[in-house]
Amino acid sequence: MLLVASAFIFLAYVLFDVNYYIRGIVTLFIAQIMCTRRRHSSEEIVTYGICLPSDLDMFCHMNNARYLREFEFARSFSLIIMGMFKACRELKGTGVLSAVSVRYRRSISLFQVFRVRSKIVYWKDKDFYMEQHIETIHDSFVRAVCLSRLSMLNGLHVHDVLNKMSGGMNSPLPEPSEDLLLWIDSNQTSKKEPYYQEKNVRMLT
Repeated sequence: MLLVASAFIFLAYVLFDVNYYIRGIVTLFIAQIMCTRRRHSSEEIVTYGICLPSDLDMFCHMNNARYLREFEFARSFSLIIMGMFKACRELKGTGVLSAVSVRYRRSISLFQVFRVRSKIVYWKDKDFYMEQHIETIHDSFVRAVCLSRLSMLNGLHVHDVLNKMSGGMNSPLPEPSEDLLLWIDSNQTSKKEPYYQEKNVRMLT
């Protein structure tokens, strides 16, 4: 029996990213518990993490792909406790991550503890823009910066979602940074590339 259980666990880890699903379930559970009050649409949400041996690359620094995972979990956690997921569901719509850009500033080493700051910094038409920072606890140094675009689907507009999240209260539009505006422009420019003009290519935005 023990041999069968061991073989099952081994195959599960070989065939599936078990740690990812476990952490996803835990993140969802904690977010649902913390979703007890109405939050401002541009409120900063802070989560925490630690660099484990499974996060390391061959140079014994946190793998670049792990930063994306940390940003993803922090982003999902933030959107849940802010009520965006619930608002989209009640409006019978959905949203997807349609663009992301990460700038790596300094590596994270084994067992370093860090926090992820997530904040919606702008919105327009059917897109929300979120800025995230990963910073180490001991020195508050920003190790990586992420800009992401969340696009609403099924006819949803950002103002519909904001009204649902805020209970009808007015949500003032944040002033976008120059960095963000340049990033938005670069995404618009990339849509003009020839490979986007093919008839079989469907763009989200």
